[in-house]
This record gives sequence, structure tokens and C-alpha cells, in this order.
Amino acid sequence: MPDYAKYVEVARAAVAEACVVCRQVQSALDQVRSITKDDLSPVTVADFASQAIIGRALRAALGRGVILVAEETSHFLRGREHDAHLTATLEAVSAVWPQASADELLDAIDVGAGDTHHGGFWTLDPIDGTKGFLRGQQYAVVGRGQADAYLRLPAKKGYIERIWDHAAGSLIATEGGCFVTDIHGRALDFSHGRGLQKNVGIVCAPPRVHGALIEAIDVLGIEAE
Repeated sequence: MPDYAKYVEVARAAVAEACVVCRQVQSALDQVRSITKDDLSPVTVADFASQAIIGRALRAALGRGVILVAEETSHFLRGREHDAHLTATLEAVSAVWPQASADELLDAIDVGAGDTHHGGFWTLDPIDGTKGFLRGQQYAVVGRGQADAYLRLPAKKGYIERIWDHAAGSLIATEGGCFVTDIHGRALDFSHGRGLQKNVGIVCAPPRVHGALIEAIDVLGIEAE
């Protein structure tokens, strides 16, 4: 039987280290931009750095067989034209991993290249929202009662939400007392690979609001089929 208590402690420790890295990037936005010459680069750097830190921590605690399905790969950082981003990412992880080499960093990022054909796996979206990160605001405001709803309505035919975009957020919101479903009121199904293949859109809201939103979406016929 899986040792869930151990998994929780490992996850907490990994996320705590990633938080240190992300806060360092947030506190040095202009410095990161000056290195990479890219206004959005702090998010890119924080994405790669936090995924590397979490991948490394999970593998160290749970072994090389750990399965992590994450958003990023190291492909971007391996390009010579992105050496500045690689340098900035190494600088970011140095807060908790001071001796990291470029190869070690890239390999740690690619721990997240796991597949979903397993009974259980970890999934990760390193940074939840570009604007939220740059402003110091992250997802879960609905779960904290700071917003009435979070909606992702289908904008184009065939678009499929990714599991890492909603696994953590839906859990946080649910624990905060919200309902999280697709636009048809169906529970999110994370058991079909990297995408929410059986769901359309996202509706997250307190119970008093959720039903009314689902009804309004149905009346309006909102679905990109």
C-alpha cells in the first residue's frame, strides 16, 4: 500500500524549496530581465527552476523510478540561443541547490517527462499564471473567498485542458468548499493522460453560485464543438 504520509511530507519539502526559488526570482525581476533581455523571462526562469527543484527532490526521496508528468521540458534551455535563460535559471536554483551544474539542472527538469500509463503519478504546473506570478498573485483566490468564480470556457473546437493546469488548483478549491467541474457539471477526470479528455472547460465556484453558472452556460449554449 502506498505510504501517503511519506508522499505528503516529500511533497511539502519539495514545494517549500521551490517557493524559495520562485520568491527569489520575484524579488529580482529586473535583474532577470537584464540577463535575458525578455520581459516575460522571469516566469520562464521560475518555471524551469521550480520544476528542476521539485523533480530533483522527488527523485532523491522516492528513487529514480518516480513518475512526474510536468509542463516543461529542457528543450528550450538546451538551445544555444537561450544560454542567457539557462544562466538565469542556474542562478535561481542556487538558493537551494548551490552546486548545480547545467547538465544536472537540465536532467532534473526532464524528470517531468514521465508518462501517464501508470497506476499513479505526480503532476506539476510549476508556475500557475504569468500575470499572477509577475504581480505576486497566484491561483486559489476562489478557494480563499476572494473571487466569486473561476471559469475557463471553451474558445475553440477540440481544445483540451491540461491536467497540470488544474490538478492542484481544483484540489485546493475543493478543500476550500468550492465545486469544481466542467461546463456540463461533470467532475474533472484526470485518468486519461496529459489532458482532461473527458471534460469541456472548467467551472469553479462556491456551491451557492456553481449551479447557477452551469445553468447559464447551458442556456447560452457555450461549447466550441
